[in-house]
Amino acid sequence: MTTTPVMTITDDLLAELEEKGRTHYCHVQVGPATILALIARIRELSEAQRWVLVGEKLPARGQEVLFHVGAYNEIHSGTWQDASFLEHDGHTSWPAHDDPRYGATHWMPAPSPPKEEA
Repeated sequence: MTTTPVMTITDDLLAELEEKGRTHYCHVQVGPATILALIARIRELSEAQRWVLVGEKLPARGQEVLFHVGAYNEIHSGTWQDASFLEHDGHTSWPAHDDPRYGATHWMPAPSPPKEEA
């Protein structure tokens, strides 16, 4: 099976595209405003899927999230409550502010469920 290499979108590449987008048209003839809008959307989507350190920022109360538990190097899902992650199986995990080996070290918003019926 042949696979297509995946292009990595770096900040440097986005900056280059942004600069070229101000002065050039690409081969499909979209204007600079469209290119800049696409770059902004790529940045927005990248930020939405970034792992956030619990010491940097905590989710909104009731927000569905994925979180990383340092001691076990596992990804869990749950809902953020006032001071802890309530897992869907009923367990509670606390942010690992003092010792990253125990508790949740990072989190990110949970993805939206699929829109199509199975």
